[in-house]
Amino acid sequence: MTWLSKTYPRALGFAFVHFAVDLGCAFLIFRLTVSPMQGLLALLLYNFCAFAMQLPFGILIDRFGFGRTAAALGCALVALSAAFAPLPLLCAIAAGLGNALFHVGGAVCVMDLSASRLGPLGVFVSTGAVGLYLGGLLAKATALPSLYVVLLLLSCAAALGLHARRTASSPAAPATETFPIKALLPACLLFLAVALRSFAGFVPAFPWKAAAPWGHILVLCVAGGKALGGLLSDRFGVRLTAALSLTLALFCFAPGAFAPLGVVGFLLFNMTMPITLYGLTRLFPRAKGAAFGALTFALFLGYLPAFLGLALPLPTAVILTLAAGATLLLLWPVARLWKR
Repeated sequence: MTWLSKTYPRALGFAFVHFAVDLGCAFLIFRLTVSPMQGLLALLLYNFCAFAMQLPFGILIDRFGFGRTAAALGCALVALSAAFAPLPLLCAIAAGLGNALFHVGGAVCVMDLSASRLGPLGVFVSTGAVGLYLGGLLAKATALPSLYVVLLLLSCAAALGLHARRTASSPAAPATETFPIKALLPACLLFLAVALRSFAGFVPAFPWKAAAPWGHILVLCVAGGKALGGLLSDRFGVRLTAALSLTLALFCFAPGAFAPLGVVGFLLFNMTMPITLYGLTRLFPRAKGAAFGALTFALFLGYLPAFLGLALPLPTAVILTLAAGATLLLLWPVARLWKR
């Protein structure tokens, strides 16, 4: 109970900042005044910086142990990127780098707080989807000045910065640590599972996604699935949670035209987010930042086919059903390494 009383309030604090950072990024990027071609380039640059750059940032955080400082700097950089709005590509790069710094720094802090528990990590990662969705809606539907978003993010940066000064930094990984070769195959399977889940998230939408209220419910299910995956893994075990969630997702995705089952399918599919991260950090316990960054790089690779306009000549329901089944097959060989 003492562990619970200390860990979850801190994880919820980082989760709120995660929400604010992703809301700010979406708000600023969708507010950019650009031509269609420049808009595509800005989006690609933003996503590359926000997702792919988490890997090198994670390696540096593992080495030097400055997770909270990185998270605070990330908030500040996203806020300051608004000053580059007249230069859309520079704004996209600054916002993406700030996003990457916060995500990997915040994730390492939450993982250090939660030890081997998945619940706090699931809570932390869950709020980003809601922030991105609301940020996009605010940018398109209101004339809210960017100043309010900037002030929110600077406040978050100040709070994290003050907390970092009062708290010891995360321990840095020893420079002499060797790479465990036997972990390479299961790490590749986890990487592929995350890339596949990312790809599935960008397949052509079900017809009901554009109809209210299912679009709103879908976002809540994506966020709720990530949090629920961590909480249920702590209660019932990682292997059982992964197996049941993906098996049930198969049956929910199959009748794709039925919206209630579809949103439940996305909830179940996203329960694997904290599970895959848990699996990779178990393989590399002294490289949590690098593990988190590697999986966000997998998210970026899964996004690229959609950005390039590549699509499988199959119905959405079939693609998602196959994706859930393939993810289960990828995770199952790794499950024997999980002791819970």
